[in-house]
Amino acid sequence: MAVLISALVAVATIALARWNGSALPAAFIQGGIAFAGSLTLCCAMLAFLRGSPG
Repeated sequence: MAVLISALVAVATIALARWNGSALPAAFIQGGIAFAGSLTLCCAMLAFLRGSPG
């Protein structure tokens, strides 16, 4: 689920970067950064929620 959410964030970032006028390689770099950041955030939240009691 975290990978799917991160992929959607990356696609949205690429689309917004292209809409803003960025070149295709720059848009893919921004998408990769967004993918890595959102995947890291999702994994951190899952680890936090799994480690919390209750």
